[in-house]
Order: sequence, then C-alpha cells, then structure tokens
Amino acid sequence: MKALKSLKLSVAGVALMMAALFTGTMATTQPTYAACNPSPTFLTFPTWYRGLVNTSDCTLTSPGDGPGQIKLQNYIWVIVLNVIEIALQLIAYLTVFMVIYGGFLFMTNGGESGKIATARKTIITALIGLAISSASIGVVNLLFNLINP
Repeated sequence: MKALKSLKLSVAGVALMMAALFTGTMATTQPTYAACNPSPTFLTFPTWYRGLVNTSDCTLTSPGDGPGQIKLQNYIWVIVLNVIEIALQLIAYLTVFMVIYGGFLFMTNGGESGKIATARKTIITALIGLAISSASIGVVNLLFNLINP
C-alpha cells in the first residue's frame, strides 16, 4: 500500500514537471516576424539555420566574400555548431529524465541498501552529466557568437 502511494506521488510529480515544461514553451506567443527570426521555438532547440537568415526578406544568406555575406568556412561552422547544440540539449533533457528516474528508484527502494546505493549513484551521475552538458551548451553558444556576431 505504501509503495502504491509513493508510485502515485511519483507519477503526479513527473506529470506536474512535464506540464510546467511544455506550458512554458508552448504558451508563449510568437511575434509576426517569427518566420524570419530563428529563435528557439520548441524546448529551446535552435534551428539548424540559426544565424544564417537574412531578416529583411526571410531568405538564407549564401556563403561568399561580399558585403553582408558569411565566409564559407564560417557558414559551415555555424551549421555544425547549431547541430551540436541540438544534440547537447537532447543530452541535457535525457539527464533530467535520469534524475527523475533516480528519484523514483530512491522512493521505491523498500529500504534495501543496494537499491538506495544504485538510486544515489544514478542521481549523482545524472547531475554530473547535466552540469557537463550545460557547460558544453554555453561553450557552443560562445563559439557561435564569436563566429557569427
């Protein structure tokens, strides 16, 4: 009976977190120039072409050496950095899920010390992974801003 109660609380907690996560990103209103502004729109993921859109006519800029054009090597690096950031953010969301899973294991361990140690290790490892992925996202954004001011 006690395990069933903690399971219900766990499911309710996860549902509450998911509701908060999705309402925070879905409920925001998009400006009318959203097609030209490749800002994060779903779970803070950037678009692969972020930094390559000409905001005056909503077209992708072509690589070149002319005024207002990005050099080819920078053009490629901008796309690569955007894809890397998407992958790092997926990893960050996965680590948050692992923290929740570790908490679920911790709450439903039944007092067994082996399960407690496994749950604690899962939570600690996930928090370390979250810190590393968050720092990596910051480094990628720094490089993106250096390449594409």
